[in-house]
Amino acid sequence: MSVLAPIRNWWGQRRGYSGCLRCGDSWNWKRRHSLWLSGNQGIFPLCEECWLELSPEQKLHYCEQLFNEWEAISAKHGLSLEDKESLMMQARKAIEEEGRKE
Repeated sequence: MSVLAPIRNWWGQRRGYSGCLRCGDSWNWKRRHSLWLSGNQGIFPLCEECWLELSPEQKLHYCEQLFNEWEAISAKHGLSLEDKESLMMQARKAIEEEGRKE
């Protein structure tokens, strides 16, 4: 971890950036890994570094964690999240497709 990471993360969080669900580094300075679910719909629960270190099942765990966060935020504002099971199936399929490309 960089000596400057805590400062960069603090600054990013103050500016409203979220970050990697595994290492916690914020998107203002850390490269995210985009996972394309369908068409132009993508998610980025992990940074590129963490993505490369994890198994497909571990990656799926962080996708589910992101969907759970979305669900909680949606409920707080009186909205409903698109079917989470459908999103999980799309994430699993996208992770498998990426694995075949590597």
